[in-house]
Parts: sequence; C-alpha cells; structure tokens
Amino acid sequence: MASIQDVPEEGYSPLRLIGEAWIWPCLAMGLLFLACLQGGMSEAASTQILTILSGLLLILLLFDPLCRAALVRLPNLRLAGFGLIFLFALWGVQFAPVMVCMGSPPSWARPDMVSIDPQWGFRGIIGFGSALAFFWIGALLGADRRRARALAVMFGALLVGVFIHSVVDYWQQSLQPRDPAIPDVLRLDGAFQSANTLASLWILGLLGSAGFILAEMPRRGGRGRSTALGVSLLVALVCLFGLIGSLSRAGTAIGVLMLGLLALLAWPERRVSIALIFCASVFGIATVSHLGDRLGLPIRQVDLMTSLTTRLPEWKAAVELTAMRPCLGWGVGSFQLAIEAVREAPTQSLTLVSVTPHNLFLLITAETGGLGLVAWTLLGVGLTASIIGRGERRQNILSMGLVLGLVGVLVHNLVDFSLAVPATACFFACVLGFLVGKASDKPKKQRQPIGG
Repeated sequence: MASIQDVPEEGYSPLRLIGEAWIWPCLAMGLLFLACLQGGMSEAASTQILTILSGLLLILLLFDPLCRAALVRLPNLRLAGFGLIFLFALWGVQFAPVMVCMGSPPSWARPDMVSIDPQWGFRGIIGFGSALAFFWIGALLGADRRRARALAVMFGALLVGVFIHSVVDYWQQSLQPRDPAIPDVLRLDGAFQSANTLASLWILGLLGSAGFILAEMPRRGGRGRSTALGVSLLVALVCLFGLIGSLSRAGTAIGVLMLGLLALLAWPERRVSIALIFCASVFGIATVSHLGDRLGLPIRQVDLMTSLTTRLPEWKAAVELTAMRPCLGWGVGSFQLAIEAVREAPTQSLTLVSVTPHNLFLLITAETGGLGLVAWTLLGVGLTASIIGRGERRQNILSMGLVLGLVGVLVHNLVDFSLAVPATACFFACVLGFLVGKASDKPKKQRQPIGG
C-alpha cells in the first residue's frame, strides 16, 4: 500500500510532488467556494450541478494510485456502511406502495406510495449525494499527510474567501437606503440564505484553527512553526469575526462554548484560568448584546422567548407529523409539503413558510420516521467509532478541535437548518471525511518499513 512518503525518488521532482499534493485539495475547495458564492446551491438545478461536479471529482480522484492506496488504508467503516445501506434502502421503500404504520393520509397526498411527492424526494437524495461525495474526497485526501496539510490550508483559504465576500456584500448593502418596514440589522450573510446557516462554517473553522494552534504550540509538543501558527491564528480570527458579524445568537453561544471546552481539554492543568476567561467572555457578550441599542451597535437583542415562540409551531408540527407516520415518515425532502396538513393559522405562527422544522432530528423523524433516525444513528456511530482513539496525542488535539466543531454544528442544527443547505452539508461531510482519513495515518513510530 503506497503513500506519497513511500514513492521512490527516481522520476519524482519536488515540483511534481508539490503539484500532486495540492491539485486535488485546490479543486475540491474551489468547488465548495463556488457553491458558497451561489447561495449554498439550494435551488433544484444548482443542487444537481453540485452533485454532478462533486461526483466527477471523486471519480477522478479514484483514478489516482495514491488515492486508491489511501482507500485501502481507511479505518473500519462496516457499521457506517451498514447504516448507509439501511438509509438508502429506507429511501427506496418510500417510493413503493408500502403503506404500513400510517394514519389516514390527507386527501391531497399520494395514495400509491409513502412519499407524498417523489420529485422532492429525488431532489433530497441527489442533495445527499454531493455530501457523500465530499465525505469520500475528504477521507481520501486526509489519509495522506501531504494532501491532508494542503487540504487544511485550503479549508482556511475557503473560509477567508467567504469572509471577504461577506464583508464586501455587507459594505455594499450598508450603502443602500434601508427600508423602514424591515427593522432587522445588517448581518454578514454573503450569498447564503441567511447568516444563521453561514454561522456553521465559522464554528467549524474557529474550532479547527484553534485545535491546530493548540496542537502545534511548543508547550503541546509542536515544532513552533511560526508561519503555520500565524496563518491559523488569522483564520481563527476571521472565523470569530464572521461568527460575531453573523449576529447568530445560538451560533455565537455554541462557538464560544466549544472553544472554551477545547481549551479545557487541551490544558486541563489551567482549568481555573480557562473557566474565569470563559465566564468573563460570556458576561461581556451578554452585556454588549443587552446594551447594543444604547451603545449604537447593530446588535440583535438576546430574546430567548421570541426565538422559542418562532420555532415552537414548527417543532410542534414536526412532532405531529412524526406521530401520524412514525415508521417511514412522509418522504425525504417533503417536510415543507407535509406541514400543510398540520400547519397553524398565520395569526398563531410567526413563520409563514417552513422548509425545515429548525431541528435536525425532528426533520429526520418527520421525513423518514423512527427507522430513518435509526439509520442515521448507525451511520453516525460507525463514523465516530472510526475516529475515536487513534493517532498521536498532538494529532488528537487537532482532531479534537474538528470533532468539537462538528458537534457544535450538530447542536446548532437543533435550532436551525444549516445542514439543509447543500454547500454547508458538503463542508461538514468533507471535514468528517478528513477526520476519518487522518485516523488511518499511524504515528511514525508505528509505521512498517517498506517491504515489511
């Protein structure tokens, strides 16, 4: 099983090695960057284009001998594979006349299949295909040290590019006359559907950059590479400013919480200082948010009750939909259609159009029922098992930052829907695949000699 470290020097120039290490990460992150600039690829046509392009990129990667060698070295993914097969089988059943474990369907629902609209179902499956492709892209590139480093650099470059685009967009909007009927303040949302969905990218970038900094600092056993640390600090600050500029209350709270937890796990001997800094940061953010109007700052007020009341109708509708079809749900991608059966009157619900219930687990149970939740759980547990407990201590700190970033995104999706945006889902899946690929890279002291 070859890796780029095992390739004989004969016939390989340094420039060729650099090209092989960087070309695939540049193509992958370039595609994701274009997806971010196109609103996250949420429209039907753009979702299909993203899936086609990501699939073609994956096929090209598999023609690379080094990637095929990396594919063999990946950790055991049998449980995750079983969950994935279970999920696809469940989606297939939704297009069949298997009307079991269901109440009486509404008069407008299809009577000949589980899914109430196969067109939306196929669109949802196609959107998942792009995330699946990016998972394997991240895993194949993350399994090789040179390409993993290049991919990490391109992760940061993508986030900086999205931030610059968001700042330019914010500046252009600030020059336009404001509509008094729209009292909401300007936010760093760029081309995304909303700043809340973009906040998930900042959470991932912030925790990943912080994890690298903690892993590479001399006190953590790193080599003190000043350039890499400086770039990582820049990316971390960009993500922090992006998160604050998004004015996402849940996203900012989750990002700060996960950052404090990462510091505590990396420096357990300094837990008192970290706890004090964390409490001071939370107090400062809460004070600025509360006094934002008096200070003349464009800060959204922290009103948990209002946030709760705007989401309660959607959560209630999702629970009712799950209760009506607890086994197979209403069909993948069908929530915004199925909610018509239980939607409250506009005078009672502040949300007039609901694409998702602003809760990932309720979305799963409403669209695919309890069996869908089981399939996704098997997939998640299998992927988690392939990552945990592998690699060096220094690399574990880096991986810990990315894992906490992924957990932060999942927690954020308990009150939002960023993973329903294809570009965000692809970024999430690519980081997850990157972690799986890194888990296959054994420490140097455990490497077998060539021919051994």
